[in-house]
Amino acid sequence: MEKYLDSIVGKRLFKDEKKELIEFIDLKQNGRLMKGYESLNACFKERKIQYIILNKRSSERINGKVESYRYWEIAKLEDKLI
Repeated sequence: MEKYLDSIVGKRLFKDEKKELIEFIDLKQNGRLMKGYESLNACFKERKIQYIILNKRSSERINGKVESYRYWEIAKLEDKLI
């Protein structure tokens, strides 16, 4: 798992990439796949995996109109933070 996470550190993850990450981690509770970044971060912490999912928002001006969007970004934690 860490090799995969390392390959996507700093990359903006949108809908399809989020889905791929969720399915890769395959964290289930009561038979349901956990999809929230907070649940996935709790899984990382419990397993002592030194990565975190950051929920970010950005906006761009396109044709004079401001477009906002959300994405996830994977960051690697320092040893001293865990």
